[in-house]
Amino acid sequence: MTGEAAPLLELRHVGKSFRLRGALFGPARQLHAVRDVSLQIPRGSITAIVGESGCGKSTLARMLLGLETPSSGEILIDGQPIGALDRRAFATRVQPVFQDPVSSLNPRKTVAQIVRFPLDAHGVKHPAWRAARVREVLELVDLPQRLMHSYPSQLSGGQCQRVAIARALAIGPEAIICDEPTSALDVSVQAHILNLILDLWERTGTAFVLISHDMAVVEIMAQRIAVMYLGRVVEAGETAQVMRDPLHPYTRALLSSVMTPEPEAGLPEPAFSGMAPDPTDPPPGCAFHPRCPRAFELCAVLEPVLGKPAGAVPEGKGRQLACHLHPPPGPEAAQADRGSR
Repeated sequence: MTGEAAPLLELRHVGKSFRLRGALFGPARQLHAVRDVSLQIPRGSITAIVGESGCGKSTLARMLLGLETPSSGEILIDGQPIGALDRRAFATRVQPVFQDPVSSLNPRKTVAQIVRFPLDAHGVKHPAWRAARVREVLELVDLPQRLMHSYPSQLSGGQCQRVAIARALAIGPEAIICDEPTSALDVSVQAHILNLILDLWERTGTAFVLISHDMAVVEIMAQRIAVMYLGRVVEAGETAQVMRDPLHPYTRALLSSVMTPEPEAGLPEPAFSGMAPDPTDPPPGCAFHPRCPRAFELCAVLEPVLGKPAGAVPEGKGRQLACHLHPPPGPEAAQADRGSR
């Protein structure tokens, strides 16, 4: 996707909090699952959102699908708030593929009925056209026509995920949000599903948002990447550049923990220590500083702002970083520089 076109989806300072009941007679607590996230999803792109479990990426996916309402900020599609759209109209443009393919399919419906459901729900009334569309999308996801009258219990996990992808494609959406689409599948099947997504992206021009914790997968699949930690985006940009030159210590840690196929390489050394902080009681300053090997005094008292890092190379369009080690040009840079002395 080239630079100046308006994004298909855009998040502006989006936050999502949940109120948690406390222990017996204890006070309620606030869980800030997503905090001040600004992000653009270009048309016809594959954009990856990565991070550890509990970083808020699945909550972000649910908000992009309209299944959760932001506590703050706004989400736009073509510059229009998604909350202002009729739910059916929005669903024709953005569709989901969930993590567990088996539980996301109605066990009482056949494959044909499952794939046809979005067409039924959106009032496509011509039976011959619906039947032809079902056959078309099943062919797109490499499922044989003989499975049209099978039930999910008669299919493998990989076949069920293909049905879920076909259902998402049926209405012809502009974007598909994939929340860990291969994590519930056998390793031998995962590559086939990822290759299918790449093939569909090339053939249909649909934008995909890939939620993942696997940096090796993201490197192959996505053109753009956003790295999340404890509810915030800490680094974002073109995937090739972020992978080649990660600037945030957390991004570096994720990349250093990727397993390699070379037997002599052994297990990767952990790049940071300790457990992730309690999201109901995040540390002051940079949330990563208790685990960061390069943290200094300023990191513990001032939360870094996501922005273009000083000295970003020209080809790094849209490169963003929230780290005092690479402050943005301007007053924030001077403040970070004073703190590092």
